[in-house]
Amino acid sequence: LDGATERELAAFASLNSYWGDTKWQFGARLINNRQNNPGFVATEDDAVTGFVGFSTPFNPNWLLTANLGTGIRFATVSERYFVGTTGRGEVIGNPDLQTERSVSVDFGVRYGDEAKQFAFNLYRQKVSDYIERIEVSPGVLTYNNLTNGLIYGAEFDANFVLNDQWQLGLGGMWVKGQDDEDNTLSDIPANRIQTRIRYFADDWSIDGALQYRFSKSSVGSGERQTPAAWVGEV
Repeated sequence: LDGATERELAAFASLNSYWGDTKWQFGARLINNRQNNPGFVATEDDAVTGFVGFSTPFNPNWLLTANLGTGIRFATVSERYFVGTTGRGEVIGNPDLQTERSVSVDFGVRYGDEAKQFAFNLYRQKVSDYIERIEVSPGVLTYNNLTNGLIYGAEFDANFVLNDQWQLGLGGMWVKGQDDEDNTLSDIPANRIQTRIRYFADDWSIDGALQYRFSKSSVGSGERQTPAAWVGEV
């Protein structure tokens, strides 16, 4: 890339409102994106996205949430125009990439009191013109639009206040992505679970976490299988 440019303009509006105990949210966004690289014809595209969501309590501790929305992802300047060597091999950009569009739905439940908080979410996202990195020959990668893709999964997070000094947390995620022919989509992260502990003193705190990342044997084009691993941090 030498002299490549990208300009994006957007106008958006959102509305939050209550009907009884139920909170509703509405929103819309109008976007214009223009990309250019010397030697290529400039690419310009418009898009409109929107969402609607609500949250309603069962009682003072339990909350149900749901969201429906549309989304877009313009191809990046690198995906369109970059030609060269990367850590994954030789990459050839594709200036003819279409804008990736999606429709997603999310359902969640939350619980909270002074001693503990819990959240669980299920989601499903249907993607059109999914931008995927593919291997065209050994060590040579490019990008292409799939006709359709489906990404779905679940996430949970919990936090327990043991006393004024100690907190314990648990979390995890499971996600799967596939195209219409049941092939694995690229860039889908490995599933994982995690535990964390926090200690609070008067004027300092310390956090520690231990995560188990599951192995990933089903991979997309141009990706490698990854083994399971333990990941710690403090």
